Amino acid sequence: NYRLDGVLGYTSTTGEILWKGVRPGSDGSNFTSDGLWYMDAMPPAQRAAMEAMPVAAQDRYFRDAYFDQLRQSPGLVLAMYVRKLQGFFWFRAQVGNDYSGAMRRLLPAYKAVYGIWLLGALASLAVFRARVWPVWLPIALLGAAQAWFYVETRHRVVIEPFLLFLMLCVTAAALARHTVAEG
Repeated sequence: NYRLDGVLGYTSTTGEILWKGVRPGSDGSNFTSDGLWYMDAMPPAQRAAMEAMPVAAQDRYFRDAYFDQLRQSPGLVLAMYVRKLQGFFWFRAQVGNDYSGAMRRLLPAYKAVYGIWLLGALASLAVFRARVWPVWLPIALLGAAQAWFYVETRHRVVIEPFLLFLMLCVTAAALARHTVAEG
């Protein structure tokens, strides 16, 4: 990033991804609450000025806007953090608005399957107690870290196999108890 854009950081757009997550009128994602992409929601003159800037200048602009928001409205930034946590572990309000019609038709099935995985994974906390914390800790930390930025459903793809694993462990434990009880 530094060699290409003159920005020292994980990405060349860290300021932008911080700012996107705290915009008033958004759900902490790339979209406003009414489904408009964040760049389309900018006033035309601001967007034109932004697009004319080099990447490093854009990054500084958005980073400064984020810190201005943090200073002026810390309560909003905290509320957006909580909203983004919810969007990371469940679903954000605008999920699917940038998908094709065919993909949007599959969303209810995905939500149901993910809901089963999440409930099963949460049940692992009661079933296995402290023994499951080594699996839950990275899940929780990843969600907490991601929520500082902006959240899209795709950002949690890395935790879904762990949720499935935990749900399967709970299912196996229940089947083992049932088998022992029968006989």
